[in-house]
Amino acid sequence: MRKKTIRYMSGTGIGIVVFIGILVIMYMIALNHPKVYDLTLNGRNTLDVKTRNILNSLDFDVNVIAFCKNDNLRKEAKDILDLFTYATRHVKYKIIDPDVYPGEAKKYAIQRYGQAVVIGNGKQQRIDSVSEQNLDSAILKLKEPGEKTIYFITGHGERDIGDTGKDGLYTLRNALESDNYKIKKLMLVRTKAIPKDASLVAIVGPKKPFLPVETRELNDYLKKGGNIFIALEPMEDTGLKGFLAAYGVVVGNDMIIDKFSRILGGDYLIPVVSEYGDVEALKGFRYATFFPTARSLGIKKPLPKDIVIKWLARTSNQSWAETNLDRLRNQGKAKLDSKDKKGPVNIALFVKKLNKKGNSRARLVVFGDSDFLSNAYIMTSGNEDLAMNCMNVLLGEQELVVIRKKESNHLTPLTPSQASLMFWIPVVIVPCIVLFIGISVFLVRRRA
Repeated sequence: MRKKTIRYMSGTGIGIVVFIGILVIMYMIALNHPKVYDLTLNGRNTLDVKTRNILNSLDFDVNVIAFCKNDNLRKEAKDILDLFTYATRHVKYKIIDPDVYPGEAKKYAIQRYGQAVVIGNGKQQRIDSVSEQNLDSAILKLKEPGEKTIYFITGHGERDIGDTGKDGLYTLRNALESDNYKIKKLMLVRTKAIPKDASLVAIVGPKKPFLPVETRELNDYLKKGGNIFIALEPMEDTGLKGFLAAYGVVVGNDMIIDKFSRILGGDYLIPVVSEYGDVEALKGFRYATFFPTARSLGIKKPLPKDIVIKWLARTSNQSWAETNLDRLRNQGKAKLDSKDKKGPVNIALFVKKLNKKGNSRARLVVFGDSDFLSNAYIMTSGNEDLAMNCMNVLLGEQELVVIRKKESNHLTPLTPSQASLMFWIPVVIVPCIVLFIGISVFLVRRRA
């Protein structure tokens, strides 16, 4: 009888040891393969399929440094970054207070709370806010081989990318370089053609006319599939009207007057824009932008063959394009009359030249103002965001991945103690209780 009892007890002991061994193996698997479950009805805590594909294709480590204070921005950033770190081991992050670590903020050209820098593959990208789409775009840029080069045209009185004064473009240059773009100057009269490494050519605020040989270079560049960003000023003859007309853009000989800007306490020569066109980079763009002294841009009818134009930004219906520039210049007065174009008035256009297959071959973004890019105004409201988004469109960055805008991600990750409870209660404690009850019943029945 005693031998039989010992045999049963030995079998039970072996079973317990095996059971505990299984629990340990399950715990090790769970520890090395963390799983997050989305219990929301609309799946707002689940990464987009394209995001997961991007993360699955990562073959290098990505470090994200978010600059937030201890507020809602910090929590939102943490929630989204947790989703990325749960999805792949290649992504790590830290959130720091730029007021506590000003040196770090200066190092990465951080200008406001909520911005972040994404580092990997020997490169870095700055994003204005921690969101799924921004992180995806940044990671895609890190994956691209080499840098993209932007050439700023000089020789016609354009704004200078090295000028730190109020009229210069030094702030814009810093923003572009922090996004891993290489910035160079280019004087067209000294070259036979635009360099082959030019991903984008920028013409910002010219005051003197372009020569015919220079416009031919620009045309040749576009024929090869190039991208051009142009920002003009009113009352300036740039010699680009004919060049732009060939691509369906009509440059107005006027200046935009906006009564709405007076309501905001500004000058009526500073149009306020809050309406943006149906362009991918501007989906969800809700910032107001300001354009000191701007001219209107029209769309040619009929459009030239293989040209597609979309308006990017337009003024309010309280505005108009003033054509009596002499009165405006000499008397400082403007009045809407029959010769003027009543608002809304286009202030920016996006142009695509299609090839025979209907795909985009060359692209232009044209603005009727260049002041909004200057050091004095680029940090006003959404000016920088608009400029950077438009340049990214031309560089192909914003079109690499399209992600539907979701409601804000509010991940509720478990704390370490909660995670431990989630493991120990259902996986260890409850089975052990069941096992204990089973053993107790067995022993009682054996005694009986």
